[in-house]
Amino acid sequence: MEDILRTPDVDEDVLRSLYERRHLRSDEEIASMLERVRPVVRKEEKLYYIEPVDPYVPFTWNPKITHEAKNLRRYRVVHTIHAWDRHRWGTPKPTIAEVFSMFPSDEVDNGVIAFETWGPSLSDIDRQGAAMNDGCYVANTILYTAG
Repeated sequence: MEDILRTPDVDEDVLRSLYERRHLRSDEEIASMLERVRPVVRKEEKLYYIEPVDPYVPFTWNPKITHEAKNLRRYRVVHTIHAWDRHRWGTPKPTIAEVFSMFPSDEVDNGVIAFETWGPSLSDIDRQGAAMNDGCYVANTILYTAG
């Protein structure tokens, strides 16, 4: 797990390449993706599904855990861009819509059924100057398949 906790250094070139990858999705596309791919949160080293939330509201903000997410296999890690918002108490609070905007289009077809978003830590933020200057931050999103 340690290898995924550290988010990338973000200079202007990295930020530009992330923006080029971003695909803003319609409400219908987000709803369709949520039928097949659900967010999970980590608590005491276990993953848990959460109650459905508005995809435009931070899903890690006081999530209501429903049940343990068993039999998930880490598929890959992708970098996702999220708005830095002081109204979110100055800490990273990703939304499902933000995650899905960076979600590779074919991943749902590849069997991805869940995702977890990490970071950045306070020490990582120091390495994300270009992103912070642009009002955002970069997190690591772990994609899971059934396993």
